[in-house]
This record gives sequence, C-alpha cells and structure tokens, in this order.
Amino acid sequence: MTKLPGMYKVYDTAAPLAHFAKNGFYAVGEHAFSAKLTAVQYASRTNEPIKWNFLDNAYMSMNWRTPLRTPLRELYRIRAQQLRDKYDYLILFYSGGGDSHNVLQSFIKNNIKLDEIIVTWPITQSQGKYTPSTDVTPTNFISEWDFSLKPKLDWIKANCPDIKITIVDIMTNLADEDSEDTMIIQPKYSYAAIRRIRDQDKILKQRYEQHPNLAVITGTGPPDLVTIKKQWLALQFNDEMINSVTKSDYLSDGWIRNIEFFYCTPDFPEILREQSHVILDYLNVNPTAIDFFESHELGGKQPLLKTFNGIPAREQQRRFIKSLIYPDWDAKTFQTIKGDDFYNKSEMFHWFYKNPESENYLHAWRSNVQSQLAIITPRLLTLAASGVKRMVSFYSQHYIIGKLTKNETI
Repeated sequence: MTKLPGMYKVYDTAAPLAHFAKNGFYAVGEHAFSAKLTAVQYASRTNEPIKWNFLDNAYMSMNWRTPLRTPLRELYRIRAQQLRDKYDYLILFYSGGGDSHNVLQSFIKNNIKLDEIIVTWPITQSQGKYTPSTDVTPTNFISEWDFSLKPKLDWIKANCPDIKITIVDIMTNLADEDSEDTMIIQPKYSYAAIRRIRDQDKILKQRYEQHPNLAVITGTGPPDLVTIKKQWLALQFNDEMINSVTKSDYLSDGWIRNIEFFYCTPDFPEILREQSHVILDYLNVNPTAIDFFESHELGGKQPLLKTFNGIPAREQQRRFIKSLIYPDWDAKTFQTIKGDDFYNKSEMFHWFYKNPESENYLHAWRSNVQSQLAIITPRLLTLAASGVKRMVSFYSQHYIIGKLTKNETI
C-alpha cells in the first residue's frame, strides 16, 4: 500500500511534503526526500530500500482505461485557467519545443493571461563557437536558437506584447566555483544544466519578492508510453524524465521556488489519460507505429530498437507523440535529436566542452560529483552511456491504457 503524504517525515528540506510532492519525491523508510541525492545517500548508509513516488495516490486511484473523450485543446484550456485562478503571477519556462509551446498556445489562444516567459540560453558563451546549421545531430543543439527559438520569441514579442520575455544568459560567470549542492540542484549533474538552474533562480528570487503567490509552469516531456508484450499500451513514469526540470523547494536564502507541471499534476490527472488514449486510438488504426515503443514484460523491459532511418527510436517516439497530442505544434519546426546521456559532457553543449579553455572551469564541478558518488553504495549506481557513474533510475508502476486491438502480432 502506498503511504499517504502525512505518514512521512521530511528529511532534506524545510519545505513541507505537500509543497514538493507534486513534483515527485523519494521515500526511505519513514522519511521523505525532495532530492534524489540525499535519498540515495541516506539509503546507502541505512541499507534500506528506496522508492520513488510520483503522484502515486492520484494516478493509482484513477481508471486509466476509460477516457473522457474531451478534446485535448479543451483540457489544456481548463488546465491553463486552473493555474490562472490559483496564482497571482504565472511564469512559463519556455524552450520553443513542443511541450512548452503547447502550454504557451493554451494561454494565448484562450485569452488567458500569462505574465512572463523565461528562456535560458548561453548567448554570450556560445558566440563565435558554432556555425548555425540544420544538421539534426545532438551536437548541433545550439542551432535551435537560430532556427527555432529566436523566431518564436520574435513572434511572441510582435503579437503578444503583454507577455514579458526574459532571456537568462546562462554561464556568463564561469569563474564562480562549483557549489556543494551540484547533484541536489540537478541529479543528472550536467555542468551546463546546473549553471542554468542557478541563473534561473536568481531571476525567480526577484520575481518572488515582487509576487509571493507565484508559480513557474513547466512541462516534463510527452507521456512515456510502452507496450506490454505488444498487446497492451501502458504509461509509466521515470525519474530521469521528471528530474530533467527544476523542482519546488524552500531555498536557504528565504524564498520559495514553486513549480507547477502543466501536464503531470494531481490537480488534473486526467490530462495524461486523455493524451494516452489519443495515442492508443491512432495505434489501433496504424499498428505499424507500435514499433516506435519499447516492449515490456510486466516487471521488466526488453531492449529498445535503436534506430529508424538513422534517428533513434526514442526520438522518433517523442516526435510521433508530440504530433498527435499537441494540435498547434508544427512538426516541421527545426529540432535536433536529443541525446539521452546528459551525464559528464552532454552532447547538447558540445560547443562548450570541445573548447580547451572550458577545462579551466570544470575541475571543481568534476571533483564535487566524484566525491558525492563515492559515498553511494554500488547497488544504487550504474553506468551512463558515456561510461561514467550515475545514480540508478527509478520507475513507477505500469498504468494500463488499453488493448492494442489491431496489432497483427497478437
């Protein structure tokens, strides 16, 4: 049985469990942890099992197999209005990708006020270090600024003047020594991601001082759907995906970071069910697309097919799902393949890591990571694709969406 939130003692933050549980939390015995690192290190010391809880009470009590059949645009409108009614000031973390662009459109097209969008990009650091191109390999991610993100920002500025646009130029002060909270602030501990969150927080603190009843909206990627023996479609959650974004917390310098996931939320859990049924309906008419999805056994998984026409299957799956669940997303938008290994030297920041002078700034960060990993028991470590150590991934249970009725392999 899943414990209720009140049955846990918060271990690693001053924030109450209700504040950060909506973004997922870790449980070791009677203790709840906001940060994966502190949970894993505590479990290493006590030799107790660790469980990741991602909205278990909301999702386990829902009937996943019976959809509302409400159009997704209407559900997105309801969610946008729900957030508007709850908070005095709303900020959207905007990347120009399908998830955040759909959130933006849900506000704009329904005339629901969105106060601000925040974009993080290494504008100063990347100048002169790359040549914009339409190459879709992960190392060319930086070109999304030129061909995708900046054009969208220009459109927003021209057509939605009431939305404040803040561009956070990250990594400008590389001389700062790395702090001890490296792996707490970003458990994937990518150097660039850590810098991004710290620079974001400087802006968010200013906004919180002006607007205490503030929320930051973010997405967590499209639903992670798998098949069970290619006969059933199921939804699962993994903490790698959820931990790729900033999470709610009480900060030590006196302000509150309040993150609202737009799609994965206990306040409107039906959104993911309806998205999943849109995918199921499509697969039952177009069963060849089932090959885009991992095939699992209950309690385990089989290897994912590696590529389709040179593009990794997981990337194909992301693009395929976005084309179905985000009605205002232009599939022709330039986007590079997103590398799945964000540990050590992320391919997305290839332009930074390939420069010899970058090594001058990486020593403290690398030493910090190694010292934190050194006190984690081997059972809670694994190897990333790059060969460096990382903390193991945690998964939710499978939520069965429905039967794949037209799969010829059944």
